[in-house]
Amino acid sequence: MSIRELKSKGYPLSKVVSFVWGASEADIKAAGGYEVANGYHTIQFAGVGLDFQVIKDINAMYQAQGKPAPTAQEVSVFYNRGVMIAAIHTEAARAANQLGLALSAKAGKDGPELAEAEAA
Repeated sequence: MSIRELKSKGYPLSKVVSFVWGASEADIKAAGGYEVANGYHTIQFAGVGLDFQVIKDINAMYQAQGKPAPTAQEVSVFYNRGVMIAAIHTEAARAANQLGLALSAKAGKDGPELAEAEAA
């Protein structure tokens, strides 16, 4: 059910907790903006906004190539989620490679687990 619909029926948004799939900037915009969605609680598994070192590093790479970095309008929780998932896959491949495993889906799963066990 949409934020706008909940609000129109008089349901207090302060009693709503939306998980990831109802917690993007697009959901807030569809409701009519932040003023309309005031009190709506959400939970994300990726950071929201631009103030993360990895996002700053990506922007610096764009600038070093003389290209414009993605703007705040282009960067959303969906963008940050993609960056986070790419980082997880990269670290899994790095762990597998450091253990001498041939890169594969199985190595991507086993590498981090083996590296963690080895570190313990």
